[in-house]
Parts: sequence; structure tokens; C-alpha cells
Amino acid sequence: MAGYLSRSTSLSPLELSPSSLELPGSPPAAKTEMTSDVRLIPDIGGSPLKIFVLAKKKINDVFVGIQSYVEESNNFISELTVESSVVSQEMIRETFCFKERIAGIRDVLARDHMKVVFFGRTSNGKSSVINALLQDKILPSGLGHTTNCFLQVEGADTPEPYILTEEFSEPQNIQEKNFFHKVSERLSKPNIFILNNRWDASASEPDFLEKVRKQHLDRTVSFLVEELNVCTRQQAEDRVFFVSAREMVQMRLKIQQGLPPHTGALAEGFQNRCFEFQDFERKFEECLSKSAVKTKFEQHTQQGKSITTALRQIMDTVFENSQVKKKEKLELRKEQKDRQEFTQQQLYLLTDEVKHQIGQLVDKVEQQVAKALNEEIHRLNVLVNEFGQPFHPDSLVLSIYKKELHTHVEEGLGSNLRARLSNTVAVNVESSQKKMIARMSSLLPQEHRQQMTNIMPRHNFEVLYRLNCDSLCSDFQEDLEFHFSLGLVSLMRRFLGPKQTKWSSEHIPHPVSSSPQTPSNEVKHFIQPSADYLAIIQSIALVSPTSQTAVGTLAIGGFLVRTVGWKVITLTVGIYGLLYLYERLTWTNKAKERSFKKQYVNHATRKLKLIVDLTSANCSHQVQQELSNTFARLCQLVDDVVSDMQGEIKQLDIEMGKLDECSATARLLRNKAGYLLSELETFSQQYLQYDQ
Repeated sequence: MAGYLSRSTSLSPLELSPSSLELPGSPPAAKTEMTSDVRLIPDIGGSPLKIFVLAKKKINDVFVGIQSYVEESNNFISELTVESSVVSQEMIRETFCFKERIAGIRDVLARDHMKVVFFGRTSNGKSSVINALLQDKILPSGLGHTTNCFLQVEGADTPEPYILTEEFSEPQNIQEKNFFHKVSERLSKPNIFILNNRWDASASEPDFLEKVRKQHLDRTVSFLVEELNVCTRQQAEDRVFFVSAREMVQMRLKIQQGLPPHTGALAEGFQNRCFEFQDFERKFEECLSKSAVKTKFEQHTQQGKSITTALRQIMDTVFENSQVKKKEKLELRKEQKDRQEFTQQQLYLLTDEVKHQIGQLVDKVEQQVAKALNEEIHRLNVLVNEFGQPFHPDSLVLSIYKKELHTHVEEGLGSNLRARLSNTVAVNVESSQKKMIARMSSLLPQEHRQQMTNIMPRHNFEVLYRLNCDSLCSDFQEDLEFHFSLGLVSLMRRFLGPKQTKWSSEHIPHPVSSSPQTPSNEVKHFIQPSADYLAIIQSIALVSPTSQTAVGTLAIGGFLVRTVGWKVITLTVGIYGLLYLYERLTWTNKAKERSFKKQYVNHATRKLKLIVDLTSANCSHQVQQELSNTFARLCQLVDDVVSDMQGEIKQLDIEMGKLDECSATARLLRNKAGYLLSELETFSQQYLQYDQ
């Protein structure tokens, strides 16, 4: 077997275990480091060191799972935010620290060295014992100071051994003492084996063999039990051996050469010394295996249990917090859902109620506008008489006069209607708006009610009265011709009325030509007389003299002349003429203006009465539009709140889904921690407590 030898002035920390000590304070020493992966003896299958190999493989497999579990837990905890109230910042830090601790344990477990230290006086056979254990002559041996330094034997990949040396700056006895101090500091109870080497020399004095053996045994047992206090007396007796390392080296070299084992004997009693050395090897390997497993793996197993248990508690906390948060979210979602359904239901009921109220107010406004407009129409003559623009019968001036009169009438009617209705209508509209806002406010959360103040319009509502007199009275045709009040046409209009006069004019027969028109018999067109004139002609035609009526008329005339007399008739005719002359002379622009305004009032009255219903409906529509717009804005605000509720419900659903995933992951990791704890417990029972 190849070996690596190096001389070292500083000692590595004693991670594992046992020391083999022959006598304390002896000058030179040799230290060997054996790897668990290197075959130290031919039949490793029967070696107790195989327990260490299996234990190391098992503990590494377990800690691979623990490291994966810790990383998975760390990633899971890191993804959770502190604001979620599921984890705390302390949990996140603790999980991250676990990751670093497991990484450190994995680095330690990855090491494959076990250190065994051999101490003894010069030429006491330390190198021979190591060569015997390694079954090859690796270290130089002989009489005197052969090694004379600290040696570290390690496995190497090269086929040939080689030695690296360094110079010491301290005496050997000080080095040994320092080494013992380090051992006492790092190991409370080291495993010490004492070999009484060169026992083959005792074969020359067989009479004193047992006595000398008992003396050495008592002295070494007392040293181990009373001075070092590292074991009990029974354990100490099992750790003291009387061997000949030189014989064992020669025997094993002879065996390798194919010779019988006894050819390597140096003296009598070889068989007993050989068996005792083999017993030392067996107990040494068994102790080495047990100590290595216990000292190297027990602490890490406890740390693994501690870390896994802590992580399981963290996962329990995360699981419980997730369940609590989910319950809170579920209750909040139910509350939001109930509030949303209640708000929508109340909005439907309130919509029907507001529609009914708006309809009542619209009908009321329509009746008020119709009543006020009818009253203003009856007072139209007062409004027209208030028009003071100069009047002139000229057609051009009269056209401008009529336009200004239209404007005056429309503005006057609008002003009068506003004075009578605007305040009342505005108060009713504002009152209805406030009622709607008050009802709607009850459907909104407290934080959204402040927005209701923005719903009310910045200005007072005012109804617009669109009469459009210019277009309405565009067909007005004035009659400014002089008409004698006692004339036949006036008397007939006064007694028969305008309707009868119109009927009479419509029934006047018109001649129709029966022969074709030619230049010779062409019908000549005359100026069409007025309707009143034609009515008079018709009336006269109805009493036209016939043979009987002429006699009756003459008889009545003669009777009047005889009864009244010519003087009375003449006086009557004179008065009639004077009256005609008076009226004719007083027919000035003022009279024409009065007649014009009277005709305009009659015409505008007829036209305005036709649009009373239309105007009142238009005003009520404005009120309806104002209230509907206000209610629509209120509904939009409520819809926005409902939409916010729906958004909150969806967000709660998302958060509850995440909490479900968090709970499932935490439960899975918690169960995985239980599995890893069971693996660690199984390892502890199989390898840490197997000797119990």
C-alpha cells in the first residue's frame, strides 16, 4: 500500500478520536491518518471499520435529504412576505441560518479522514506498529533515532511512498507536551490503547514473564484510570496489550512472500503474541469505529434533529397562520359579498322609487308651467302695450317693428314665467336631489360618502322657456286699412261675427266661363274685392227687389217718410256722415298702432295657446333630465363602489388561493420533516446505540 508521509510542526484539530499511548512524555512520536475509503487490511468485509463506512454513507444520505429540505424550506419561506402575517422576519433569518449550518455540516461529513496518534519512547517500535497495522513496511524502522520527528501518514494516489520534512523550532519534549495539551483541550476522554512492544524479549526469562507482565499491567491501568481518568478499570485492562510489532511485520511480509507465518517468529511464545496483536487490532478497529461514529456523527445527528425540529415548528406556525389568515379572508369575503348583494338589491328598489318620484315631480312641473303660461297669455295685451318702440305703417319699418315686438313678447313671457316658476321648480329639484343623495349615501361605505358632495351641481337649476315667437307669429298679417265702425261691413262683422262673415264669403258663387277663351272673348281679370265687401254684396243680393219685394220696400220707405219725416232722415244721415268724418280724421299712426297691437295680441294668443302643452312638456322634460342626470351620477358612483367590492372579492379569492398553496406546502414540508426525523432516529438506533 502506498503512503504519504509529512513532517508537521502544527497539529490539525482532533476531529475524531482515539489515541494510542504507550508512555506519557516520551520524546519522538508518529501520527497516522487513515482514510475510510482506503483498504487498510486485506479482509475489510470482516472489519469493524465497515460499520463506520456504512454509517458515514447513511448519515451523508440523510443529510443530503436534510440539505435539500432546508433549501426547499428556505426558498418557500423567502417567497412569503412579512406583510402577509404568515411568517416573521425572525423566521426568515432563522431559516437562512439553518441553510448555512447544514452546509457546514455537509462540509465536515465530506471529510474522509480519521486520525490516530502513536506515542512512545525512542526505538520503542512506533513505526513497526504502524507498519504492522498497514501490513507493509512503509515507515523506516531500526535501532536508535530512526524516525526522530512527527510523521503524518496519509493515503496517496502515487504508487511509491515519499517523505516531506520540515525543521522544528522547538525541542521534542515541548512539542509532545503541547500536543498533550491540545488533546486534553479538544478531547475530554480520548480512547487510549497501551502497547507493551518488544514483548518477544521476555521469552528469554520465562520465570519472570507473568510477574513482569502483571507489573506493567498494574502500572498502565493505574495510569489510565487514576491519572488520566479516561476509562474504567475493566476498560483499561482491555486496552493494554503485550505484543511484538517487529514479529508481526516480519510475519506479514513472509505471508506476502508465500511463506508460512511462523517463519517470522523471533522467540518463543510467538503464537500468543500474534493472537494478542490480532486481538489489539480487532479491539482497536472496533473502538475506532465506535468512537468515530459516536464522536463524528452523534453531534451532527443531534444538530440535524434540532434543525429539522425547528423547521417543523416553523412549518407548523406557517400552516396555522395560513389557516387563521384564510379564515379571516373568508369572513371578509363573505362580508363583502353580502354587502355587494345588499347594495345591488337596495339600488334596484331605490331606482324604482326614484323613478316614481321623478314622474310625480315632472307632472307637477308640467301642470305649473301650463297654468302659468295660460295666465300670461291672458295678460298678453298688457305686455304688448308695454312695447314702446316708434310705430310707422311703412312696410320696411313695420317689418323691423314686428321683429322687435316678437323679441319683446318672448323675453317678457320668459321673464314672467321665470319669476313665477323658477324659484319653486329649483327648490323642488334641489329637494329631490338631496333626498336621492341621502338615500344613496346609505348604500355607500363611510369613506365614499364624501364623494357625494361632488354630485350636486355647482349652480342652481333653471328652466329654459323656449317660446320662439319669431317663428310662431311669422304668418301674422296686419290690416291697417280704415274701416268705419258704423259701416255695413263692420255692423255685419259685429252682429254676425267673423265666422259668419267668413262663411258668407266662402259661399259667394263665382262665374265660370263655358266657352273657350280666345283673343276676342278673353275674360278680363279684375281686382279681387275683399271678403267683407263680397259679404255685403251677397247680403244685398239676398234682398234684391223682385216684383213683390220692390213693392214691399217702397211701401216701407213711404211709411217711414210719412211717419218720421224728411228732416229726421236728413238729420240722421248728417250725423252718420259726421261720425264717418270724425273717424276718418282720427285714423292716425297712433290709431293704426293700437289696431296693430290689438290684431297682434289676438293672433299671438291663438298661436301661444297651441304650444302651451308643448312648452310645459319641454319644461318638465328639462326637470326630468336634470334629476335623471343626478340619479345617473349617483348610480355610477354606487356602481363604482360595487365594482370595487367585486375587485376586492376577486383579490380575496386570489389571496385565499395563495394561502391554500402556502398551507399545502407547509403541511408537505412539515411531513417531510417528520420523515427526516425518523431517518435520523433510525440512524441513531442503528449506529449510535447499536452497542447498547
